[in-house]
Amino acid sequence: MATLSVNITESIIINGKDQGGTYSGFTNSSITQVEKRQINITTTEVSLYGTSGSQANATGGPLWDRDKVKYVRITNLDTTTTNFILIVVKNADNDEFLIKLYGTESFLLHRHVNSMHAKEGAAAVGDVGDITLVTAQADTSTQAVEFFIASEAL
Repeated sequence: MATLSVNITESIIINGKDQGGTYSGFTNSSITQVEKRQINITTTEVSLYGTSGSQANATGGPLWDRDKVKYVRITNLDTTTTNFILIVVKNADNDEFLIKLYGTESFLLHRHVNSMHAKEGAAAVGDVGDITLVTAQADTSTQAVEFFIASEAL
């Protein structure tokens, strides 16, 4: 097993005063599997990863055990801040939400069990499902994306 530590640092000085800080509260010492890859995202939707009740293989790659996934980072490596990709997160109830990820930006996910719900209008508290699929699609041109996922033992 290995320890994953995630630190987020914000660095900014306003009127000569440091307003930044570091968040270093996420550590998991039970990580046994990671995957880090760079993917060219095109204007056709592509699967980044899927999850199931246990680790398995599927068309397009492995399915991660959603009980064991503890951390995911998706980073748009494009150096311009005008190009974006769309990240689509889907749950077991077939709810989906989209988020735009512009060049140089990252999107983080943590736990996948009972963690996501999407609904037009007001969502009900507690009405959440398991994240089952994460896909990406470029807006106008192919963009490089870095994908990192960390999981505990089966």
